[in-house]
Amino acid sequence: MNTINFGERNSGSQVGINNGVINLGAEPLEFRCDPLSTVPVPHDPDFVSRDDLLNRIHKQSSVPGSRIVLVGLGGVGKTRLAVEYCHQVRQKSPHTWVFWVHASNAARCEESLRNIAERTKIPGRRNRNANIFQLFGNWLQDGKIGEWILVLDNLDDDELLRKPLATSTDDNANAQNHNLTQPPLKYLLKSSKGSIITTSRNKGVALEIAGYMKHLIDVQPMIIDEALVLIQKKLDSGIERADLVQLVEELEFMPLAIVQAASYITHRSPRCSVSQYLEKLRHSDCQAIKLLHHEGYHTHRDWEAKNSILLTWQISFDHIRRTRQSAADLLSLMSFFDRQGIPEDLLRVQDDLEDGFENDIATLRDYSFIAPCENSMVFTMHRLVQLTLWTWLKTHGQI
Repeated sequence: MNTINFGERNSGSQVGINNGVINLGAEPLEFRCDPLSTVPVPHDPDFVSRDDLLNRIHKQSSVPGSRIVLVGLGGVGKTRLAVEYCHQVRQKSPHTWVFWVHASNAARCEESLRNIAERTKIPGRRNRNANIFQLFGNWLQDGKIGEWILVLDNLDDDELLRKPLATSTDDNANAQNHNLTQPPLKYLLKSSKGSIITTSRNKGVALEIAGYMKHLIDVQPMIIDEALVLIQKKLDSGIERADLVQLVEELEFMPLAIVQAASYITHRSPRCSVSQYLEKLRHSDCQAIKLLHHEGYHTHRDWEAKNSILLTWQISFDHIRRTRQSAADLLSLMSFFDRQGIPEDLLRVQDDLEDGFENDIATLRDYSFIAPCENSMVFTMHRLVQLTLWTWLKTHGQI
């Protein structure tokens, strides 16, 4: 039996039939690249520094093996904070690797990892039977690569943490590797070398990643001074401060809603001013919903992310409906009460023996769609959330 080897300096061609073993040789050696960043968007010159939050991110992420999660409503600014933090790290420490993974679903997560693997020249990345999650996770644990930060952006669904990868049916696949049945992100989270930052709307998912409440950073809407700086950066100068204060208050200090409003006003200027926008916003719920539907163009957001606060939240409503129908039904019911005083005793089913109500409430609180009052027997809801819910229900033919 003949053996033919290819690789290194062997080259040429042979005509005929060979019944022996053909060895294609190992992958060519590649030089390890210098530390790099895969953050998908540049620094935003209009970014408003939220110093308290950024300082907490810096402090907690400075510990090797740290796992922190930025959690809060969609559009509250979690991704923007993570992006800014990454740029600050690279500016101060160019030798630190920064990896950005879009974690909204398994397909985008895998795409991000394959792009990173190609840019960093991870050995074995072109093996079609390779488990890219395991390959990248093992590479992260290699102490030779130095300091690194991994961002898992928009991880709202726990499937990546609980649902195993589908194993290959190819006879040539590495079927003997039992790790192929692990959930995808388990390969990444097991590393104790670098720091992992996750952004999520779902506090339940956040706790599953972080392990303890102390590793969660709750991102709330901006304070009024931050909101005013943001709107002033987005609009022309010379606008009455009183009008700007009223506008950010009406938008409940939500960064995405503020940027969305500024985009609407700018594109219709001079035929639309801040005061005119406010008048439309207050005129009727129907008019407010139309304004909240407006999608401006933002170069500093992922192409998959919605630029409308209304559409952003509706994605979360859809997810709750798919994963816990009873919680979606409860949220729908709550939207028809006075949003500042939703009484528990009118919501709870008396013969609820399996804590279904409490689990539904926990789900809605995890997404920050409702909040308990001090006595815990009454709930509140943001006005913008309530308006978005009505639109969502109308879209589904429920009102």
